[in-house]
Amino acid sequence: SGGGGEGSGPASGSGGSWDPRRGWTLLYGLAIIAGGVYAYMKKGSRPSLIASSVIGSLLLVATWQMGSYPQAGVGIAMVTTGFLTLFMGDRFRKSRKFMPSGMLAVTSLLSASWYAGWPHL
Repeated sequence: SGGGGEGSGPASGSGGSWDPRRGWTLLYGLAIIAGGVYAYMKKGSRPSLIASSVIGSLLLVATWQMGSYPQAGVGIAMVTTGFLTLFMGDRFRKSRKFMPSGMLAVTSLLSASWYAGWPHL
């Protein structure tokens, strides 16, 4: 399964080594959930609450997986942020409003690119 060295294969102990991408994934997942809760409280947007809960939860699962199975965790995060890039990019294209769709599209694109380089950066 390629690579060798630190960070390849399951980590021993409780959660493996901490990588900046793992910390980012945790923060991004929590921020996505918080954004959905805010949209629901401010505008009553149930779809935002549901979508952000699903996306945020996937990112939290990815964070957890990165501790023991980095390739699986990064794969989940990359697919999730890739989807979010496409979805929010389309919303931005239609609305031309940078907040929140444009910001999320750009942030998700940068995140997906960062994950795509794992573990070679």
